[in-house]
Amino acid sequence: MNPFLAVLIAALAVGIGLTASGRLYSNAPDLYGMRPVLAQRSPGYDQAMLKITELWTTDNYLEACVPIAAYGDERAYAWLESSLKGMAVSEAFVSSIKFIVGRRRPDGELDRKNSSFPSSHASSAFAFATVLASHYPEHGAKVFEIAFFVALSRIYLERHYPSDVIGGAAIGVAAAVASEMYLSWLHFDRSFLINSLLLASGIKHPDRIETPLFNNR
Repeated sequence: MNPFLAVLIAALAVGIGLTASGRLYSNAPDLYGMRPVLAQRSPGYDQAMLKITELWTTDNYLEACVPIAAYGDERAYAWLESSLKGMAVSEAFVSSIKFIVGRRRPDGELDRKNSSFPSSHASSAFAFATVLASHYPEHGAKVFEIAFFVALSRIYLERHYPSDVIGGAAIGVAAAVASEMYLSWLHFDRSFLINSLLLASGIKHPDRIETPLFNNR
């Protein structure tokens, strides 16, 4: 078996195993894991965690992608393609597993199509971080730090158990690595991608990027 496929399967197995063990022991490992996080609650942390978790939405991500697709240099565009592929693969696995597992969220909500395990926030954040770190290794530590706080915010806000975010993070990393290896042949026409992102995000015109991370043409 290809080693990267083995990593993906192992990540999925570990994540599902964590959920199964949580159910078997009345979620005790997850509940004990949440206590140190919830013990840190304060009005200041509440606002910070809400901002972090709200920042990481599909709409915000798509809006950020538009100017990168329009004005980014070739390195930035190559990263964007890989990022979109990695996050798409990650989301496909996460959505399927959510429906299969059907786990109730810590706050009591139960929606089989959007159940607690695995965390899509953690999955997409770590898929994004993995791809960006491979294209911009000088920013790898910082972007993984951001992904960690995105995942932590989901526990803090009682939207996920620790095993949800661990499983989601594992799926995100594995999906990013697998997509880099197996979807390297898939390339998007720049104008087609820009129009698709504009349509999906609902914005009319992308602004130029003013950041040293991307060299504008």
